[in-house]
Amino acid sequence: STTRGIRTLDLRVKKQSSNALSLATFLENHQLISKVYYAGLKSHPQHDLAEAQFSNQYGGMLSFELKGDRQTINKFLQELNLTKYAMTLGGIRTTISHPVSSSHYDTPEEEKAKIGITDQLLRVSVGIEDEADLIHDFEYALSQIELEEGE
Repeated sequence: STTRGIRTLDLRVKKQSSNALSLATFLENHQLISKVYYAGLKSHPQHDLAEAQFSNQYGGMLSFELKGDRQTINKFLQELNLTKYAMTLGGIRTTISHPVSSSHYDTPEEEKAKIGITDQLLRVSVGIEDEADLIHDFEYALSQIELEEGE
């Protein structure tokens, strides 16, 4: 029920924010990731503003760009176990989408370029799973790409 959901909203948002910051930090330091978009990262151009407005709770949504082509992205998505591919994002489970294959598939190329939607962009709605399990899921999927590229 809605009332039951509201009672735990504060706990869920805090956990999602904490998990998202950990995941964003992990991704930012990974060699196969070219860019991470998350206001909780000090490297984000609007981090100071977000810090002032959100009191260290930056939410559960982040985006990142994975180096490689469509085949690399498909391999990465297939190797995720805990994180599920979804056309829409949000909720208590971590989900991921590839905008050029889903939400922006019919957006003209010039419009996508204007708003930063690249072929390598992936969007993540971070859930409330165990932080270590979540990082491991992404780490494992990325390691499978590294193995293929190194072969």
